[in-house]
Amino acid sequence: MTEPVDGIAAGRAAWERIKGRDRATWGDWIDVARSLAIGRAETMKAANTNRPVGTTYNRLMGQWLKQHSLDDVGTQERYRALLILENLAEIETWRAGLDEAKRRAWNHPNSVWSHFRRRKQETDRAAPACKNFVKASMQSHKNGARPLYWPQHCVRAAHEAMLKSRSHDLLVLARVALEAAIPSADVLIDLLNEAKQQPHPARASAAAAVVHAA
Repeated sequence: MTEPVDGIAAGRAAWERIKGRDRATWGDWIDVARSLAIGRAETMKAANTNRPVGTTYNRLMGQWLKQHSLDDVGTQERYRALLILENLAEIETWRAGLDEAKRRAWNHPNSVWSHFRRRKQETDRAAPACKNFVKASMQSHKNGARPLYWPQHCVRAAHEAMLKSRSHDLLVLARVALEAAIPSADVLIDLLNEAKQQPHPARASAAAAVVHAA
């Protein structure tokens, strides 16, 4: 019983800090979101429902918010804060790749969710084209694997991105390195085209053997 109470208190304290200054911190909004999640779970149980909708749920949720001094959190803010909490691991990974200025500026749930969704949609649109290109490229070399050549500037970009991230999380490091080395679908396509133009290792070895024998 202590944990939910502490979570609600932390969220209430965070909300007071948010209202008391011009710019809230990311951690404050996460505390608010976690307290709202507790309230949603408690209210759903009290309303005997497994969905946060309906007249009874809305009435009880309104009472819960007022009881815990969170009733002045905007409806849209509550909705987006809970969405962020449900996708927190992915959003934290995305935020880790932002520059410091954007991380400081993008704290409000509406702003965070809007930018995160835009980035995710861009990535999702690019992914099928890259996937299809890679699949076609690999199919054309099905008789033997062809290694992808990484130019030095790609390696340097990946190295610098990992250093700048200052993270010890391997997932974060892998993501920032890949995004720095391959910042767009066009770069990946160029790399694959360069690989296709390189002599196949097996064929090159065979040709060398023929020349040597001659």
